[in-house]
Amino acid sequence: MSLLKNKNYSRFHLRAPLKTFALYEDESYVFKARLMNISEGGILVEQLPHFPKHTDIAIMISLPQYPPFSQMKALEILAYTYDMIEKKIFRGKIQTIRRTQSTTSVDQVFQVGIGGKFLDIESKTKTAITEYVQTFTKNSVYFLNLLEVNANGHANLHLIKHLATLFGYEDNLSLSQIHQRVRHDCQSLELL
Repeated sequence: MSLLKNKNYSRFHLRAPLKTFALYEDESYVFKARLMNISEGGILVEQLPHFPKHTDIAIMISLPQYPPFSQMKALEILAYTYDMIEKKIFRGKIQTIRRTQSTTSVDQVFQVGIGGKFLDIESKTKTAITEYVQTFTKNSVYFLNLLEVNANGHANLHLIKHLATLFGYEDNLSLSQIHQRVRHDCQSLELL
C-alpha cells in the first residue's frame, strides 16, 4: 500500500459503511467502483476497474436514506424493500488521500482502492451524509441488538435476513456471518 501523504491524514468525522456503487471520471471516461464507507469528510472506494491517473477525481454517488428501523414494527420492515429507500444522488470531487495498489501489473487488475477527501461539497450534501451516518449508526445498533436476541433463540430469522438485504450484505451469508459483519460495521463507526 502506498500512501500519498505518508499517513499525514487522520479522520475527523464519524463514518458509516456504504455498500453501493459510485461513478467516477478519469481522462474523459466514466467508471463504476464499489463504495465501502462514507463520512462528511470523504469516502473509501474499492474494486476500481481503472486506477485514476490524477489525484482530483470527479465522482457521483447514490446515497440511500434509510428509515429509522428501530421505530418500525417488524411487519413494516418486512414489507419494506430496497426500492422503497429514497436515494439522494450527488456529484462532487474527491482528492485522493490514500491509494492501495498492488505492486505487480497482473495484480493491479484485481485489487485497487482509494481513500478520498471531499472537495467543496454543498452544505445540503454534507447534511445528507451526516443524516445517513447518524441513521446508519442507530440502525446498526438496532440490528446488532436483534442479532444478540437471536443468539438467545428469540428473534425473527426472516426479519434478520431481510434487514441484511436492506443493509447491502450478500444474500448467501449465514446468521453467524451476518452477525460478524454487523458487529464489524458497528465497530468501524468509531473514529480511528
